[in-house]
Amino acid sequence: MASLFLAGGAVRDMLLGRPVHDMDFAFSGTEEDFVQRFPHARKTSEHPPIWVAGGFEFCPLTGGSPDEDVMRRDLTVNALLLDDRGRLYMHPRSLDDLREGVLRPVSTCAFFDDPARVYRLARLAAALPDFSLAEEAVEQMRETAAHGLLESLPPERVCGETLKALAAPRPSRFLSALERGGCLRPWFAELAGCSDIPAGPRPWHDNSVLEHTGEIMDSIARNSGLPAGKRELAVWMGLCHDLGKAETDAAMLPHHYGHELRGELAARTLGGRLALPKRFIRAGAMAARLHMKAGMLEKLRPATLRDTLWEVHTMRLHEEFWALASADSGRRLQAEADAALDCILRVRLPEEKRGQGEASGRYLRELQCQTLAQARRAEGEQT
Repeated sequence: MASLFLAGGAVRDMLLGRPVHDMDFAFSGTEEDFVQRFPHARKTSEHPPIWVAGGFEFCPLTGGSPDEDVMRRDLTVNALLLDDRGRLYMHPRSLDDLREGVLRPVSTCAFFDDPARVYRLARLAAALPDFSLAEEAVEQMRETAAHGLLESLPPERVCGETLKALAAPRPSRFLSALERGGCLRPWFAELAGCSDIPAGPRPWHDNSVLEHTGEIMDSIARNSGLPAGKRELAVWMGLCHDLGKAETDAAMLPHHYGHELRGELAARTLGGRLALPKRFIRAGAMAARLHMKAGMLEKLRPATLRDTLWEVHTMRLHEEFWALASADSGRRLQAEADAALDCILRVRLPEEKRGQGEASGRYLRELQCQTLAQARRAEGEQT
């Protein structure tokens, strides 16, 4: 009969005293033994073979034994198996690397065996912000990229690691780890070279586009107060908002005039390459195109403000977008945006103007613009 082992990250988090969110299992014996023990299990992948039962994933031990399996995993901090009697199997360096906070491949060929492990390493750098990358991890990343092994990965695998990184405490480390290992290309090609491009002129910026992007992502993750689901979407918008700066003509630097227009296509291209959900692709493109207007919220003409608020609202991205805008501007804009949106949503068409198709829509927009203008005048009189 197949024996079961709690595997990888769940054991790691138990040893670190962290909450365990995802539990994956490995099993000994043949697949027939496993199916006999779990007759309702459903096979979801052939390479590698993965079974799902009771909401958990199960895969056979690599090499046939727990001692061999841990030597073939990705990172030493994940090379852990716990059997049903409480016995721990691990890589010889697992406990030392957990204690010292080091992310290290289990062998010299770990990333060559499965190049997607490059993105798992970067994701763990974001999830475990106190851990450092071992120098051999960086070297192996560079070698993997240099041999072109990242190009043929299925988009779904890179997408999965990306989405998990967006939900991590320090999502910027996902990008910085990839940049350090020379692995932004081909999947994040829009960001390759951004560490050498100034984010903008002083005094507004004193770092690179890549560093600024990471700061915005971390600020959203740390300060937005958004629930899970909305938070990672807002972090993705932070990743996308300045993509247009990568295409700025060198003669224009450190200025980036018109980068919001260039960034919309770049965001769509990046999201599509990663096979992200359509909602993410649309949100990233909108973030690139509208974030500059959001930063000038109080200076926008009533019509421009109305159209910006309306587009964000109808895309159901109000909280996420204004979390990005607040992080990028360094000002808390959510309350002001909430008040302005409430102002236009309270406008109602007179009975005689309803049911006239596009004419009704134009008249409603005109009323909403007038209401915003009146609210601003009233606010100005009070101050």
